[in-house]
Amino acid sequence: MSIVRFVTYFVISMLVLFLSIVLGEQAPWYFAWVLGTTMAILIAVCGAVLLEGQEGEEQEDAATR
Repeated sequence: MSIVRFVTYFVISMLVLFLSIVLGEQAPWYFAWVLGTTMAILIAVCGAVLLEGQEGEEQEDAATR
């Protein structure tokens, strides 16, 4: 199992190294774009989960009355 993990991390590191060489000075911009997009999606999903939880509690309260 450890050899599979090692090979996986090695491939990921080689991909990151390749991308940093190819992108050059634009790499920080792409990194910020990917990170920002990921964070926006995660925040939207968390908001949706919280909204669903609140609506579920309201429906349970209405059903018990």
